[in-house]
Amino acid sequence: GKDLYFRNRQPYVAILIIVPIFGIISHNPAEIIFLISCGYALSGPYDYLRKKLKDKERIWDDDFLK
Repeated sequence: GKDLYFRNRQPYVAILIIVPIFGIISHNPAEIIFLISCGYALSGPYDYLRKKLKDKERIWDDDFLK
């Protein structure tokens, strides 16, 4: 919290993005929080699989060069 400095001017585009996000969340907060939670829960397995596939591709590249 110490590093936040709100006295600088905020970009106009950021305000245009933040306001609709708050509007969507306030429309039906339970569903939005559920969707955000599901996305967060699925991000772990997604990253794990992505890293495994990347490592597998690297192994194939190394074998090809030998």
